[in-house]
Amino acid sequence: MRKLVVMLVCCFPSLSCNLPLAAMASRFQSPTAPPASLPPPTLSPAFTLSPAVTATLAVTSSATITPTTTFTPTPSETPAPTDSSTPAGTPTPQVAVATSIAKTACLYGPNPVYLYMWGLEQGGTAQVYGRDYSGTWLWVQPMGTKFYCWVWAPAVTVSVAVKSIPVVYPPLPTNPRVAPPRGVTASRNGSTVTIQWSAAPPAVGLAYLVEAEICRKGNLLDVVYSTTGLSYALSDDRTCSQHSSGQVRVLDKLGYSTPVKVSWP
Repeated sequence: MRKLVVMLVCCFPSLSCNLPLAAMASRFQSPTAPPASLPPPTLSPAFTLSPAVTATLAVTSSATITPTTTFTPTPSETPAPTDSSTPAGTPTPQVAVATSIAKTACLYGPNPVYLYMWGLEQGGTAQVYGRDYSGTWLWVQPMGTKFYCWVWAPAVTVSVAVKSIPVVYPPLPTNPRVAPPRGVTASRNGSTVTIQWSAAPPAVGLAYLVEAEICRKGNLLDVVYSTTGLSYALSDDRTCSQHSSGQVRVLDKLGYSTPVKVSWP
């Protein structure tokens, strides 16, 4: 009997060792209610802190500080660009200069028939303010003078390209002491127009200047003639879309008279 008890005692631990782990685990669990019966976690209300986050929205309202963008009026200082208008002062480009190659006459007009006004010595200089259409004559102001005259372009060297100089037709200087011509008329015979006038009072160097714009093969040409006679004949055809015209002046050693327009036939 004692042997039987001893054997049973020895076998009991082995039996317990052979029990499934799950069964053993169930034996050691707390008798308390399963977790499902636990009250809902009180932490969930803590998430109401999210309203605090909405408080940050109030901070975004501080974005009303954006009125600082009102500093944009400072661009009103952009009137500074009006300083760029100062280039309006640029109408003072550098004036071209003509230098005489040899002794050169400077005349009242852009043609050898005009009276002598001034002379440029070799190496003499003048500021250039204009040219005739062809660039053959330059309208200049000799250095050290207050008047303007015309110089023949091939007789001088110019500091700029002649074609870059503007075309000008300034009025011919006149002297009120020289009386204008009288009785100026014109007649036509085919393509020839003859201009006539009455004799001017005697004077030293007395002559007459005929300036005209005549038609030649569809083009208007500027021509100038000087004569001591009382008439002058011009060739003028009728192939131009514009009308020809002319005028006559008296000249003497004092200069030129005002012109008298020709009634073109």
